[in-house]
Amino acid sequence: MEVSLVRRPQRSVVVALAFGLALVGAGCSGEPDARPSRSASASPSASSASSPGVGVGPYRAGDCLAADGRYEVRTVECGRPHLYEVMRSAALPSGATYPPDLTTVEAACERQLPGYLGSPDAYASRLTAREYGPTRAQWDRGERWYACLLGERGPDDSAVDQTASLAGVLEGGLGAYRKCLTAAPLDEPSRTVPCTEPHRSEAVSAIDFGGRPGAVPPQDASVRGAVDRCDQVVRRYLGGTRPGVRTSATAASAEAWQRGLTMVVCYAVSDRTVRGPLGR
Repeated sequence: MEVSLVRRPQRSVVVALAFGLALVGAGCSGEPDARPSRSASASPSASSASSPGVGVGPYRAGDCLAADGRYEVRTVECGRPHLYEVMRSAALPSGATYPPDLTTVEAACERQLPGYLGSPDAYASRLTAREYGPTRAQWDRGERWYACLLGERGPDDSAVDQTASLAGVLEGGLGAYRKCLTAAPLDEPSRTVPCTEPHRSEAVSAIDFGGRPGAVPPQDASVRGAVDRCDQVVRRYLGGTRPGVRTSATAASAEAWQRGLTMVVCYAVSDRTVRGPLGR
């Protein structure tokens, strides 16, 4: 459920549900067996990305995954069309049962984004994390792994085909991957779109509150501090104040916050629909 924490004239702080990426084509836990075939894949170029070759299970950081049909998944060269890129693979928590509860590793996967993409503002982009686990047949063979996948969120919430590795792609700024919304952050209906399409909201930056599991969602003074910081980054983005454009800030839900997803995303929100970036 989405609720408002603080509302002020011309700006607001709200709690929004953590974004998700529909895993189209890749087998999630509970789906029929899809034994992936492997071929050479590009390794991450970002210095802060997970080391290639290190991990658990059939995937490693830097593997790019193509989907053939609903359940068939295979690694491919990252220069070939693919939906997802592996940021990390690791062992499931001890005691996991089938189907594994992948929400227990959601925060770990989300927190791979800044390092893998090369920017603390990764949460202000359309590039999102997804958890992926073993199929029934793999589980029965004793496989207890999960993989953190990276994909681009399209306007219909499905993954967008890529033809290159995304490792380090945000080192020079959000660029073409900046997240824009067709409405204000909590308005419905609202879709995530490229900023070249008609939209009202543009994600500008992200503020990280530390990422500690069990953290209490920001309240009162800390929220006001986030609003003030968001106002500053939005003004810099716009080149000053602009009539008809206000600041909005969204955070993950309280449940997600307690799992360690402790970030606030700052938005510039226009009173009217625009095409093209609001920022300089």
